[in-house]
Amino acid sequence: MRSAGGFRLLYSEEDLQTLLAMRDLVESGAAAVGAGPVRIYLRHLLPNLLPQVAVLAVVRYSHVILGIGTLSFLGVGIQPPRPEWGAMLHDSMPYFYRAPHLLLAPFGATLFVCLALAAAGERLRRTLDPKLR
Repeated sequence: MRSAGGFRLLYSEEDLQTLLAMRDLVESGAAAVGAGPVRIYLRHLLPNLLPQVAVLAVVRYSHVILGIGTLSFLGVGIQPPRPEWGAMLHDSMPYFYRAPHLLLAPFGATLFVCLALAAAGERLRRTLDPKLR
């Protein structure tokens, strides 16, 4: 398991060896034609790294939204009077049986935003990934 920018990346040992061999091949091939380290990074490594980082950032943002909502629901997150979906869910829990529609707005908003971010991340991956072009 590796960590890149706060993201955990899972690789099998075979995948890791393949990635390292490919990186060495790209670096040595580019260096053989006279490319410097900056050109190698900007021309060869960054275009292949950017799609994964962008997709992970979008997916991570939905995880942050869920984490903040959970903490606020438990009462240790963002404190009132600031509106927050988890706090709204917490405040509407006593009225769950009498007015269940009070739960729908914050729950629906959280669900919609997280699903939209997942769809945007997938679309971004398809758009930016050079292997899928």
